[in-house]
Amino acid sequence: MATEHSYCLISFEPPRPDPAGIVLVMLRAVVWGTLIMLEIACRPAAGDLPRAPAPPVVATPPTDVLVADDPDAAWVRAHYVKREARIPMRDGVALFTAIYEPRDAAGPVPILLKRTPYGVGPYGEDELPDHLGPSRTLMERGYVIVEQDVRGCFMSEGEFVNMRPHRPDDAGIDESSDTYDTIEWLLADRFARGLTMRAVLYGSPDGFARRTAQTMPLTGVHVHATRTTS
Repeated sequence: MATEHSYCLISFEPPRPDPAGIVLVMLRAVVWGTLIMLEIACRPAAGDLPRAPAPPVVATPPTDVLVADDPDAAWVRAHYVKREARIPMRDGVALFTAIYEPRDAAGPVPILLKRTPYGVGPYGEDELPDHLGPSRTLMERGYVIVEQDVRGCFMSEGEFVNMRPHRPDDAGIDESSDTYDTIEWLLADRFARGLTMRAVLYGSPDGFARRTAQTMPLTGVHVHATRTTS
């Protein structure tokens, strides 16, 4: 018995391109290409880019104006004159020392000596701080104020040793010998200029320098007192 098959013929015809659509795509490509070329051509060079405005120049007031604005600094400048010295120690090391002397000292003048590892700025004989000494009262009494960079710190020569051990003999150097040499130099300097004084130690981070300084007796009664300050 013969088998019957049914067949269905399907024909497929691809869509024909739309001429109007092709033209539109080409026009878009031309427009975008033109815009990109114009952007590149019109881009300014690096040197032509706008610069941010320069910050305004603020003039620094002269030193005399700054002093006038600070009454304490003006008082110090009016009543004290500053000298800087490099005081030689017994081993040849020079310690930087700032000496503030009252302009109108009359009679024996005590000296307050401060030795510190934290710096005795401002540096320069024309640069004065806005206060001197451990208190304004002592400053206004006209004491000589001496501040010294300890060995190996800031402007002083030598090697810094924290809590340098005391040496009771004369063979080495320590805080007491540096203090001794400093006071002897200060006294000789002032006596040479016809001035007298007695030394009073103050300052230091923990009093170590003052305590060791008392262990070495000075010629005469030069070290009058010590005072612990925080």
